Amino acid sequence: MNSPPENFQALCYKEDIEAVTRTVGLAGYQLLDLHDYLGQGTALVGVLDAFWDPRGYITPAEWREFCNPIVPLAWITNRIWTTTNTFSARLGVAHFGPIPVTNLVVKWSLSESTANLPIASGEFFAWAIRLGKETNLCTIAVPLKNVHVPAKYIFKVQFFELREPNQFTKAHPWNKRTLVAQNHWPIWIYPAEIDTNVPPNVFLTQDWCEAEKHLIAGDRVIFVPPIHMLNWWCPPLDPVPIFWNRQMNPQWNRMLGLLCNKSHPALALFPTEEYYEWQWSELVSRCRAINIGQLKSPVTPIVLAIDDWNRNWRLAPIFEARVANGRLLVCSFDIINQLDNRPVARQLRKSLVTYAASRDFNPKSNISLDELRPLWFNNFTMKLLRAQVIPPEAGLLMDGNPNTAWQARFSQTNLTNQQKVTYIGIQVP
Repeated sequence: MNSPPENFQALCYKEDIEAVTRTVGLAGYQLLDLHDYLGQGTALVGVLDAFWDPRGYITPAEWREFCNPIVPLAWITNRIWTTTNTFSARLGVAHFGPIPVTNLVVKWSLSESTANLPIASGEFFAWAIRLGKETNLCTIAVPLKNVHVPAKYIFKVQFFELREPNQFTKAHPWNKRTLVAQNHWPIWIYPAEIDTNVPPNVFLTQDWCEAEKHLIAGDRVIFVPPIHMLNWWCPPLDPVPIFWNRQMNPQWNRMLGLLCNKSHPALALFPTEEYYEWQWSELVSRCRAINIGQLKSPVTPIVLAIDDWNRNWRLAPIFEARVANGRLLVCSFDIINQLDNRPVARQLRKSLVTYAASRDFNPKSNISLDELRPLWFNNFTMKLLRAQVIPPEAGLLMDGNPNTAWQARFSQTNLTNQQKVTYIGIQVP
């Protein structure tokens, strides 16, 4: 359980440091600490442990790609692309070494993460890299029409110094070049169009009552609970990990990363590592994970959201089980709405429905309907009752969101001699 949050943390360090490094006018940055801090509730933020020993999730060479006197930079507008797009990146460099560097060859490549040969590559000669930041070495453009999809790709940039100046040609011997710096960025490319229709032997729904009927009838069901229909013990997820710890900054959402069973056939058409990467961010930002710790029966999730160590709930955005006479696949990621504009959600839906229709859909866990029903709870009951509160801003007390609150002493309404009243707008039997 340590590895996925650590990989997630490394991605965040890289993004933060590169964002500062790319920004013109910022002369540098300071990392508050490089090792885990055990005071004030504990902050497990370090690339080193509390004893200043490496935690092992990132090597010095990997760290130096983005934290070094010379750092290759890329301005990439998106991490998610489709086959109708042309991938583009503007290359630059941050150079805070002692002297300018001359006679550099800049080499770039775009490769599928599981392949050795790039689908596109190039190199050019840079006469000199001055001290400071160069934000426009060149712009790369690669049409994606005929690439293999869906897949994760790596965009890589390397700086080589020529040992024999002024002899740059594409045939120049590589043994006459010295690697000065390199950096890389993952991107994900998806098909521009994909069949998201549900096969006839699978029933996909957001209505639990309908799901129950089909499970009792022995059908294959994919249930996608609406975000407002999960009980309070099913918290939202975050596209970035918690800051410091949740003792110092209490919040409902406390995700530290994802643990993905990438070899599971449910994810066969959805490229992923075993940990959270940026293609998950769009899915996570509109998701509440299901707290399977509320179930009496053991369940092994397909995707597990790793909770803050102070709470340590078992949170599963995707899991499966045999229920009643049927087979159930639960996905709390939104794979229903606005799919035309969401290639990642579209691809996850394709992967899940293909799996649910196949012979591989054979859950090992058994869960009763009585165990599952308490998970679903309408958070908007007070809104359905058309309830109103005086003063109006006190409505935060009943909006179904534990992260919102109201304090009378900060009220914008004059509460002198005023009753605090709740009105129910419909007749209650």
